Amino acid sequence: MEKNNKTEQHQQKSADSLTNLIWSLSAAALTYMGKTIAPGSAKAEIKLPFAKETIATLDMLKTKTAGNRTPEETKILDELLYELKLAYVKTEEKVNKAKKEPKKPAQKEKKPDTNK
Repeated sequence: MEKNNKTEQHQQKSADSLTNLIWSLSAAALTYMGKTIAPGSAKAEIKLPFAKETIATLDMLKTKTAGNRTPEETKILDELLYELKLAYVKTEEKVNKAKKEPKKPAQKEKKPDTNK
């Protein structure tokens, strides 16, 4: 009975580790898409190549762990991948649209004429 308890504890630790890894990579992907501010940064920055690579890593993790995840882990991974891919496409569209729009020159502020 003690052996079964240790096995269950080990499986729980493994499940917690996988779930934590999934959440951590998801948070990183969101940060790379400018959805959150990176620690130590003053503002959110968009780094799409990093976001794409992080999402690809989660996809690889899904493939490599197939058949070895709990139903809860599978649900979390599937839902997060769906949301991240959707967010990536929307962010990419936003970035591409911003690149195509001509930049408006900054308008100088007119000072009131005080010589009247």
